[in-house]
Amino acid sequence: MVMASVSMAIALLLVGIGGKFRDHGQNNDNQDNDGSGQSLGLALELFGISFISFQGALGEATLLALSGRFDSLILPKLDDSYRAVDDADEHFSEQDAQSSGDVEPSIQRRCITAFSSGTGLAGIAGYAYKSLFADLIGLGLSGTVWSAIVFALVYWLKFRCLYRVEEKWAVSNESTSEVAGDNRITASESSYLADDAVDIDEAFSAEGPKGNVSLPLETAHQRGQDPTGFGRFKLLLSLWMYTVPLFTVYAAEYVLQAGVWPAIGFPVTDSKARAEFYHFANWTYQGGVYISRSSGNLWVASMRALWIMPILQIVNLYFFLMVSIHHFWYDYGLLALCFFAGLLGGSVYVQGFSRINADMPPHQKESAVASAGVADSLGIFVADVVSLFVQSCIYKRNEIGGAVVECPVR
Repeated sequence: MVMASVSMAIALLLVGIGGKFRDHGQNNDNQDNDGSGQSLGLALELFGISFISFQGALGEATLLALSGRFDSLILPKLDDSYRAVDDADEHFSEQDAQSSGDVEPSIQRRCITAFSSGTGLAGIAGYAYKSLFADLIGLGLSGTVWSAIVFALVYWLKFRCLYRVEEKWAVSNESTSEVAGDNRITASESSYLADDAVDIDEAFSAEGPKGNVSLPLETAHQRGQDPTGFGRFKLLLSLWMYTVPLFTVYAAEYVLQAGVWPAIGFPVTDSKARAEFYHFANWTYQGGVYISRSSGNLWVASMRALWIMPILQIVNLYFFLMVSIHHFWYDYGLLALCFFAGLLGGSVYVQGFSRINADMPPHQKESAVASAGVADSLGIFVADVVSLFVQSCIYKRNEIGGAVVECPVR
């Protein structure tokens, strides 16, 4: 969390400095200006963006996995007593819980849904922050991002304020076998109290476990789990039913965001009109993302639905491509489909990770959720490269200059 906070601060600092260099280069009417200031500014901005990408990926891999762990920790029964998952329940899943009547479908999704909802809200808040400080107040790019550096400190302090949660649910890393009364309480690495009679509020408090309660842990080898890097890679490959939809939906929607939407405007030849549509398209998209990422407790997607949604996103991408070239539906009514793109992307995110956490055996849940995060990151990376050429080809068809790369299609 320290690394994530520091990376956020460095990113905002560098982007702000880069913005100053670019502004100076644009406003310098000197004939001796060779554009070096703008080039340096762009390089600093891109370097800063790499830091914020690192921060986002690190935070997601850590906190999303921990969200899944908390969702798996204690499963409340309908009568408000507690049921713990132990080694005998290694393959206890959300489907088992529903069929046995022990837990409602939403119980194991609360933390993952909360995390997903927060990341969805971040998109809306980010655009609102930029609009307020850059557009309305007039701070410009540099002033806006520099003012946000305070959030890096808040990010760390907020986590420290929640340290009591970590203490309350902490599981000892030492394998011991003390006895509390006549009942021995055991737990696997993912944590699971194995005695229905244990009062959780009494066993755990803000000061940690009370009395002689101990939670022996098994090692990865004792559970038959391969702790090596190759073992984790095999785990990632085994998650293809979840990672393929995640990769596909993210690749399609980021080609939309970075390649197609910047090349749409009314009229398309007006750069300001293109920038305006891009702005509103992303606002609308983020609204769809926030709503869908917040819906994890409202419905449970089947595997069929998890695969259908990325296909619909590909269809959405193809439709926007045709619109950007042939202009057969060319007005702000397209924002409805931008909202739809956000709904699809957010739904696959929260439902995909929730299903992974529900379907995997307890000792693999945390690693599986963290590993699957590679899929959406890889989808974004591929989309960013492809979108350069997609935008170039749309520019070429609409006779617009300024593309970064040359369209490979004649």
